[in-house]
Amino acid sequence: MAIIKPSKKFIGSDLGGETGGKYIKPEVRQVIFNRSTNKDGLHLYFLPAYKLDLNDQGVWFKTISIRDNFGDKFKDKYYVSDANDPVTHFERNFKLNYPDEAVVVDELNEKTGQTQKKYPNYGRITKRIIFNVAIVSDLEKGCHVLDLPAYNGANLLMNWQEGKDARGREKGMVNDPERAIPVFVKLNAGGGSPWQIEPDPSDPAVLPVELCDTDYIYNLDDIFLKKSNAELIDKLRSLYPADVFEECMAGYPGFGGVGGVKAATSTNPIAAPEKVVVNAPKAAPSLKNIPKVSTTKPQTQLPIEAEEDDDIDMAPAGHESNPLASIDLEEAKAFLKRNK
Repeated sequence: MAIIKPSKKFIGSDLGGETGGKYIKPEVRQVIFNRSTNKDGLHLYFLPAYKLDLNDQGVWFKTISIRDNFGDKFKDKYYVSDANDPVTHFERNFKLNYPDEAVVVDELNEKTGQTQKKYPNYGRITKRIIFNVAIVSDLEKGCHVLDLPAYNGANLLMNWQEGKDARGREKGMVNDPERAIPVFVKLNAGGGSPWQIEPDPSDPAVLPVELCDTDYIYNLDDIFLKKSNAELIDKLRSLYPADVFEECMAGYPGFGGVGGVKAATSTNPIAAPEKVVVNAPKAAPSLKNIPKVSTTKPQTQLPIEAEEDDDIDMAPAGHESNPLASIDLEEAKAFLKRNK
C-alpha cells in the first residue's frame, strides 16, 4: 500500500454544493465574461460541428431555453428540459387567475441607478445559444463552451455570418476548420446592446485536430444540469401562499384537477406517489394490457384510449344484459302458480 499525501483542492473537494444560477455542469470548461473576468474581451475561435443532424448537416451550436429571475430575493435560473415543467404550468394558471400580479414592471436599481425589469417570482423563459470555442492566445487549454443570449448576443454573430462580403459574395463559415476566423468577444457594462462580437476575416487560421475532432470537443447535448420536478415544485411552494400554489398547480400530473381549479393534494405529491389524488386524470389503458375476448361475436367497439375526465365502461359494445336480472322473485313465483 502507498501513503498518499492530502491536497487542499481535489475533484469533489468543494463542499458548497451550490448550483444556484448554474445550468452547465461544473466540470465543463467555460469562457466567462463579467466585470471581473475577461473584462477586456477575448479573441475566440468558434469550433466546428459536434454532431450531424438527420440531413447530415453539421450542428455547431445548441439553442436552449433558460428560466431566469426565478425566486424572490435570490433570483435563480435553470435549464428547461421539459417544455411543460411545473413552473411553466404554474405560470400559465397564474396569468389566468391573477393577471394583475403577473405584469412585468420597470423598477429602479438603487445600486446601479439604472431601470430594470421586475418579473413575477416564477421568472421568465429566455433563449440562450451555446457554442464550442477555443481561446486564440491559449489553444493549449483546449475546448471551452461559450454561453450567449440569443438576442443582442449570438444573433450578432449570425447576422455577420449570413451577410455578404464587400464584393457581394457569400461569406465562408466562421468556424471552417481549414480557415477559422478569430472573433473578438467582449461584454460591456451598461444597457443597450452589451455584447460586442466582431469577426476578423483578415486573419484566418487552420485549427489543430484536437480542436475539431468530435472526440475532443464537447457534445453540447450533454452538458446541462437538470433540476427535478420535485425541486421546482418545492421552490414554487416557498414563493407563494398555499392556496395560490395549489390553485395554480391544479391539473399538473400528481396534483389533479383541471383548468386552474383548486385540487386536493398530498403534502408532497411528487415524493409520495403512493397517495391517491382524488381528481387525478385517468391514465389511458395500454393496448397490450387489454385481454383478448374469446367469442364468436364480432367486437364492434373496443375502448382504446380513456378520456381524461370521464369514466369508461370497459364492456365491449354489443354485450347483452341479462333480462331476468330485473324480475322480482316473488312475482315470478306467483306468475308460475297462476299458470300451472
